[in-house]
Amino acid sequence: KTHKALAQRSLGISGFTNKLQITNNQSNIVYTTVTLKGKLPVGEELAEQQRLRLNVSYKDVEGKNMTVGSLRQGTEFEAKITVFNSTDDAMQNLALSQIVLSGWEIVNTAFVDGGSGNNSKANYMDIRDDRINFYFNLGAKKSKTFTVKLNASYLGDYYLPASQVEAMYDNTAYARNKGQWVKVVQ
Repeated sequence: KTHKALAQRSLGISGFTNKLQITNNQSNIVYTTVTLKGKLPVGEELAEQQRLRLNVSYKDVEGKNMTVGSLRQGTEFEAKITVFNSTDDAMQNLALSQIVLSGWEIVNTAFVDGGSGNNSKANYMDIRDDRINFYFNLGAKKSKTFTVKLNASYLGDYYLPASQVEAMYDNTAYARNKGQWVKVVQ
């Protein structure tokens, strides 16, 4: 019961079974919104692809494929992130987030002679200490590949979060991969 036009209640449900029944015992109209929130445990995030596909590969300085499960400190390498639009329609306002684990550093080549080549592929790039966000459009059945130069800088065990791309104004177009554990060794 409330005298307000909008009432919000926290239900503290445990053991949720994907079914929730709401009963209105009055003659007035009740609109409900059910919002669930939570975080999956580290390493249990879901790899999903809907209307977009996402692939991340790692290359050494010679351009050869490499795995990043265990890297020597000081190793320089590149992450190649490819986004593919699997629909027959062009997509506008896509946002790609490449988060970098805290044991790696992003080598910012945006101000170096020639840059990284990402500037011509993205409408806007936001480079932070721990991530790069790319904002771009993508034609039907087209792909774009972004390159992030990295350095394995700090010794330790780290969790590399998942990469994610999504259409900012269309929640039916997104893709994300799974994260993984990584070591930086001497």
